[in-house]
Amino acid sequence: MSQNKHILRYLLLLFFVVLSCKESTTATKLETEKSEAESDTLKGWLIYGLGTSLEAENYIAKDYGFKYEQISGCITTKNISDSADNHNKKLERDLSIKFGTNWKKHFNLRVEKFKEKLSEAYSILYEYKPFNTEETKLRAENYFITTNLNTVDSSLTKFKIDVYKYADSSTEKRKSKTQFIKISVYEIDINKKLVVTEI
Repeated sequence: MSQNKHILRYLLLLFFVVLSCKESTTATKLETEKSEAESDTLKGWLIYGLGTSLEAENYIAKDYGFKYEQISGCITTKNISDSADNHNKKLERDLSIKFGTNWKKHFNLRVEKFKEKLSEAYSILYEYKPFNTEETKLRAENYFITTNLNTVDSSLTKFKIDVYKYADSSTEKRKSKTQFIKISVYEIDINKKLVVTEI
């Protein structure tokens, strides 16, 4: 009987040790997840499929510690899409831990506001006569326009919009070390309805 008591005590002790280890491991895992979620490294939200402009999304995403990254074009494999979806689920979980479960709703509202302001800036630009003259000439060439996200002010009233043309000769490509050349920069102030040409 005495031996049975010792075995029973031993089993109870073992049970409590295992239980406390499990709780400790779970707590450690939660702390690790929270620590990873709160780290300052910029993580990528992986995009695949048909490409689209993500200027507004990337501008707002900086505040949340991630950026959108296009990893595949129109044609993608199931392996790539599954991997990207799994990665994005983990990132979304991390963002929920760091910013709360409603982070995506707030993120989307901020993106929509940015898009409205950017659209207003582009409207002002397209009404600006010197840009219209330049744009008419550029239609015969390959060109594109992009917003310089590093110069957008926090009140979303001032935007710098860069105009690029594709380098059409090997000399231009060598000079620019790329296949496109910045040909002009327009600074737009939405409040003043003002456009300033920098280049």
